Amino acid sequence: MNNEKIDQAKGRIEQAAGDLTNNEQLKDQGERHEQVGSIKERISDAAGKLQGALDTVQQKLDEKSK
Repeated sequence: MNNEKIDQAKGRIEQAAGDLTNNEQLKDQGERHEQVGSIKERISDAAGKLQGALDTVQQKLDEKSK
């Protein structure tokens, strides 16, 4: 499991614990952790797509230089 998914899972657990204990601070903290994990996941996905595009461009440039 990657760190992004761990952050999201941790957030959901904190939210559930906050709900069970009526602890709004813990619930809010859980929501933030889940959101941070989701944002990290989107950034990681975008970085992977960008790297793929850069690799394709580099490959085409290498082919033209032969």
